[in-house]
Amino acid sequence: KIPAPASVPTSQHNDFVIDETHKVFVIADEGIARGGDGSKGALVIVDMATGKTRRVLESHYSTLPDYDSPLIFDDKPLSTGKGKDRESVFIGADGITLDNNVEWLYYNPLSENRIYRIHMGDLLDETLSEEALGERVESYANKYNNGGLYIDRDGNLYFTNVESRSIGLVTASDKQLSV
Repeated sequence: KIPAPASVPTSQHNDFVIDETHKVFVIADEGIARGGDGSKGALVIVDMATGKTRRVLESHYSTLPDYDSPLIFDDKPLSTGKGKDRESVFIGADGITLDNNVEWLYYNPLSENRIYRIHMGDLLDETLSEEALGERVESYANKYNNGGLYIDRDGNLYFTNVESRSIGLVTASDKQLSV
């Protein structure tokens, strides 16, 4: 079990990577459990040897959904509730992958049009404040609303485009988006 403060009431730990070099798991927390709206999206780091946990980048722009871009399925916004109580669903940090050199962690909110990355050395540096860590996040490339995220040995990023039920690609050579 991932204890507080690494888990919060709205935590929905989802996709994760295993970093065998640094002996950690890094988990994307969508921030949508128990009525959450993605506003507590974060990354959670778990030390494989000790079980020590740390929550980082909570509510940082790179872990938050874009509230102006609801998920659209079959020309209708994905929502919860019924009738006048319907609310669009927005999902925070979701897709996550680690490059083959264990240098860069790529991640993104499901409900957002950007992929971000952070150097693993920075992510694991416990001497950095949340603000300093946040300043090290890089906006990497455009994308569609997606779930899963994968990187191949050449650095190309693949993702599930949840709205069109397709696979998207961001090429490493020019960071161009295609489906």
